[in-house]
Amino acid sequence: MIRWDLINPLSRLYLMGYWVSRALYSTGIRKVHEAPIDTVCIGNIQVGGAGKTPAVISIIEQQIGQGRRVGYLSRGYGRQTRGAMR
Repeated sequence: MIRWDLINPLSRLYLMGYWVSRALYSTGIRKVHEAPIDTVCIGNIQVGGAGKTPAVISIIEQQIGQGRRVGYLSRGYGRQTRGAMR
């Protein structure tokens, strides 16, 4: 059973954070940084089971099939180590 009495205040808090974030970017307090290469970001609030990994694999295979060089970054699900991995 969904506890709407708990979800509603959380959604309002999230919405306030969204408004603050938009205001910071629109006033120039936070700067937008443009990547020097084509970039795709796949992610969302959904933690697991949303199909992000299969989507990434499909996009990578498609790009390689078109002769493009592809790199990817991933935090890695459940990763325990810190720092860069190669």
